[in-house]
Amino acid sequence: MFQWKIKACAVAYTALVVFGVAIGHADAQVKPFKIKGGGILAFFPPIGEEAPHTIEGQATHLGQHTGLGWVRPLRLAAPDDPRLLPGSILAAEFDNSLPTIFIAANGDELRYDYGQGDGLYSPGIVQLFPDPDQPGKVFAIFIAEFTPIVGASTGRFEKVVGGSFDMIAITDSFALFDPENPPVEIGYSWSGRGTIEFRRGRR
Repeated sequence: MFQWKIKACAVAYTALVVFGVAIGHADAQVKPFKIKGGGILAFFPPIGEEAPHTIEGQATHLGQHTGLGWVRPLRLAAPDDPRLLPGSILAAEFDNSLPTIFIAANGDELRYDYGQGDGLYSPGIVQLFPDPDQPGKVFAIFIAEFTPIVGASTGRFEKVVGGSFDMIAITDSFALFDPENPPVEIGYSWSGRGTIEFRRGRR
């Protein structure tokens, strides 16, 4: 029950953030964007290291897709960070060392960074929570704003010029400090919503 309450808080956070999505540029066509899916995080990286994760899911404009991303914890989060959820035992900011790549069934690629849109830098936050049903184990919740890398996508996504969406990922439980059961190949699920902007015309 506790874990479901945490997940509910995370979903509520996303709803509040997405509620205020701004109107797009006049020269761009703004469309809603939704995504859900999951994958495998190779291992839970400590601060200063990075880990890859696979991607599988379904999304607006992408359809059924695969992909690859990277997670890099940077530093402990500030104790007054407004994104902190109740019950977390550890929180850190993170970003991606390489672009997050979503690959459509026909090979078109849609590439994103975490929170680097409009010239601003705003890393995501990852939080650890104890799993009350599995003593000694924890699960993680990642919250990040995804912004498209203009000019980096291919195929039908070459015209993507803006937009963003907020993603929340929740991992399976794992034993963070157990040397006999290291935190490797950690499953996760995620979902997000926001907007995607396409340049109008053929240029």
